[in-house]
Amino acid sequence: MSGWSKWSALAGVALVALVGCSSNDEVRKPAELAPFDNKVSDDVIWSTSVGDGIGSYFSNLEPVYAYDKIFAASREGVVEALDPKTGDKLWKIDLGEASSFFGNRKDMRLSGGVSAGFGKIYIGSENGVVYALDEKTGDIKWQTNVPGEAMAAPVPDSGLVLVNTTSGKLVALEEGTGKQKWVYEQTVPSLSLRGVSEPSVVQGAALIGTPDGKLAAVLLDSGLAAWEQDVSPAKGENALELLRDVDATPIVVGPVVYAVAYNGELVAIDLRSGRPLWKRDYSSYRSMAIVGFDLIVSDANSTLYNIDRRSGLEKWSQPMLLNRRITAPAILGDKVLVGDFEGYLHWFDKNSGELLGRDEINSSGLYARPVVVDGNVLVQSRDGDLYMIKLD
Repeated sequence: MSGWSKWSALAGVALVALVGCSSNDEVRKPAELAPFDNKVSDDVIWSTSVGDGIGSYFSNLEPVYAYDKIFAASREGVVEALDPKTGDKLWKIDLGEASSFFGNRKDMRLSGGVSAGFGKIYIGSENGVVYALDEKTGDIKWQTNVPGEAMAAPVPDSGLVLVNTTSGKLVALEEGTGKQKWVYEQTVPSLSLRGVSEPSVVQGAALIGTPDGKLAAVLLDSGLAAWEQDVSPAKGENALELLRDVDATPIVVGPVVYAVAYNGELVAIDLRSGRPLWKRDYSSYRSMAIVGFDLIVSDANSTLYNIDRRSGLEKWSQPMLLNRRITAPAILGDKVLVGDFEGYLHWFDKNSGELLGRDEINSSGLYARPVVVDGNVLVQSRDGDLYMIKLD
């Protein structure tokens, strides 16, 4: 078995352990939802379907709102642009058909994206291919191979498209052509989670979490590291306890970058020097959300937290969704929104953590972070359905 294939297989084992079992192999039962009368009601403005979704696969494929359109995709290769007000289809392309020969459709295994920039949208695949599509027409502008599965959304910035891969290579592609400019290599442990950090770009550097528990600042002009800082030091006795991936997208606010690791810590780091400002014990593989001084984290056990980003002090915790495999959080006004594995959308008061409402959206499950669009909320289900929801 090749190193890449071996790593992928081990990563799949780690994911099963993460979402299904605790370190002592006892099944973690999802919290049951008690009857509840909504304090804030919701209404589905429109719904539509984009391909067959992602099914039961792990995926970072989620919709994006850009260029006054919604762009969404399915694992098998369907990509669509939609009108955000009506859900009407503006264009559609099936990359599986576009890449087929003699009528035999290919499974594109799309997994990273969708992202937007430079008049294009970008999607990565487990096949190690990145696609750039024209945002107006869906035409393929270029496609290129990268050295590993492109599980995180490609990030366009500063004339580059940054692609973080499961092989431990961060690849910089030229925005206009897709040609490789440089590669930054990370250390990949023998066992790791199935997922990678989406880069954040600020002040001429790409900030990425690494599979071996670090946050790295990589210079865009050279691909060299300006600094690396441990987010999750190695600790524990068995392989699962030693998992310490930094898969959540780093968030930059002013001179501070925030990162969180699985089996590790939540850290605030000085952007210029890489020096930690504070650390707290939290474990997560989901991206965070920040508004004002509120840092919202959904941890590996699906407990929600609001943390003061200035000090790292906890404002509240909300454990009622324990083990329900909630999505990364989104913030809409004074509400925190997450979806769960049974297809419920939940919304909480941002200041107190109080449950304000819930609704079962789609029984196939919600897996992607809710997307805020002009004061409404867009969610995508595992079976490919999209819903635009208004909270009253």
